[in-house]
Formats: sequence, C-alpha cells, structure tokens
Amino acid sequence: VDLTYFNLAQVRENGSIPVQFVQGSVYYYCALLHGAFRIFGNHPEVGIRLQIVLQIISSLFLYLGVRKLSGKICAMLVLLFMCFSRTAMDAGLSYSPQMLYLCMFGLVFWLCADYLARSDKEEIHPVAMWLYTIFLGILIGFLGYVDVSGVILFLLLVCMEWVNRGVGKTSFWFLRYVVIVAVAVLFFWGMVFADAVLSGTGFVRVLNAWFMTYGASPVDFKTFIAQREFLWLPAFASIGIFSFWRRKGEERFSPYVMPLLGMAVLMFCGITVENMPGTYLFYILMAALGSVALTELFYKAPVVVTEESTENVTDEIDLDIFDEKMEMIDLEKKDM
Repeated sequence: VDLTYFNLAQVRENGSIPVQFVQGSVYYYCALLHGAFRIFGNHPEVGIRLQIVLQIISSLFLYLGVRKLSGKICAMLVLLFMCFSRTAMDAGLSYSPQMLYLCMFGLVFWLCADYLARSDKEEIHPVAMWLYTIFLGILIGFLGYVDVSGVILFLLLVCMEWVNRGVGKTSFWFLRYVVIVAVAVLFFWGMVFADAVLSGTGFVRVLNAWFMTYGASPVDFKTFIAQREFLWLPAFASIGIFSFWRRKGEERFSPYVMPLLGMAVLMFCGITVENMPGTYLFYILMAALGSVALTELFYKAPVVVTEESTENVTDEIDLDIFDEKMEMIDLEKKDM
C-alpha cells in the first residue's frame, strides 16, 4: 500500500492541517484523512476503512443516477461492476483521492439525472426549476474546480433534448443549458479567487497553476491498458451496435456515450493527472453503457391499441359467435 497520502495527512505534534495543494481533489482528500486521523489516531487501516466507506457511498450515488436514467436493471449491473471488478477492489483498498472525488461526482451525476427526468414535466413550478438549474451549475463548477473530469457532466446535460423528445417546445432546454454553463464558469472563477485569498497568493498565479496542472501532456496508455477491464468492457459496450435500433423515436445511449467520449478525450490528450487518471470513472461509464445495451437487447415495443384494431377484434369475435350459432342450428336440424 502506498502511504504517501498517509504521511501527508497524519496528525503531527503541532496539529497542523495539511499544506495547500494546487489540485483540489488532493487537498480535500488529505483534509478528510487528517480529520479521520484526529478522531481515530494515526493508523494506516483508518485510511483504508475510509476508502471503503467512500466507495460504498459513491456506489450508492451512481446507482441512483443510473436508475433514474435507465432503470433498475442497468443500475444493478453497474453496482455489481463497482463492487466486484478488479479495478474497483484496487481503488477501494488503496490511498487515493479518486474515491472521494467519485462520491462528489456520483452525487452531481445523480442530480443531473434527476434534472433530466424533471426537465419535461410541466407540473414543476418554473421558479423552482430555474433555482434547480442554478444550483446544478454551482455544483458542476465546484466539481470542475476540484478535478477537470467534472466538465464531462456538461456533455451529459447536452442530452436533455435527446432524452426527452419535444422538451424544447415546453422547457427552453437550450436556455437552461446556457445558464448552467454560465453559472458553472462563474463559480469556478469564484473558487479560484477564494483560493487566492485564503492562500495569500495572486489570482492569476492560482489560475496559471491550475491550468499548468491540467495542461495537455504526452499520453501514457500503460495505466489504462494494464487493467483487466480493458479486455472485456469494450466488447460488453459494443452490444449496443445490435440493440441501438430496438426503440423507435427514443434514445437511451447518449447520456453515457457523450460523457464517455469527453472522458476519453481528457485521458488521451493527457489532460488528467497521474493520481487522478480517470480510468476508474471511464470504466464505470463504459459499464453503464454496456448495461443499457444489454437491457435494450431484450426490449419489446408495447402493443399500441387503436380504434381500428379494436373494431377488427370485435368483428372477428362477432363472426366467430355467428359461425358457432350456425353450426348449432345445423346440428339441431340433423337431429330432427
């Protein structure tokens, strides 16, 4: 077990809080570890138990989000992946800020899924929906400040029009999307300003440090390809090639395809950092996409009952009754 974060966060004699980090995910993780060590003591197993708790919480949030978007069966398949895959086990038993960030991401993902589900319901008060829109922008802005992978949730919300057919006629979905992006950007700048004030450094210096941390760099595929999930998850997700056409006039793949493509761009351009490579999040999104593809393979379109079909059925029933009566009359005549 790598004890780098343990050494950074453990409680010392002066009781100082961990030093400031440019990367928000590392700072918040070390602060959380520091608080746990203050309560339970400087023991390595305390951090591992904290990782397990964070993994359970993040699994619950992602389960609720996938369930809101795609149903119980897809959510259960994703939950099984997060509990029993080798990547999940390794992430849950090692010191890493990934699990804390996944909790934050899972919570905002769930709220985004809930927002998509509510965006086409006219019974919700418009003021409440706009407040929800602003709140969601604040959360995504904070998530993007903590780690750059939070921006892929913008791509999830792009699917607002595709998930709910006709929502553009009733909900001004494009205007809401612009508001979410604007609020997120403003809140990101606000977080940078707060960081500069609290750390005693200049605003431009903090901003440059953030962009230097998440700047593009040469791609290293070793971490990505080394995972066992690299062998079977793409094949699992490719089931969607055959099940994509099962529904007509409805689309259920984009809420996972768009964030997955965004995460792939961040990873393959080297924008993610070494301690937050995004591999685990990428595999979770791919598992969700494969789950949707698998369940869509067994989808059966509901039978639409029209007036013409009911008239035909009643006509057929009347003819059958008439034939039965005629047969009974013929039998009676023969008996006579």
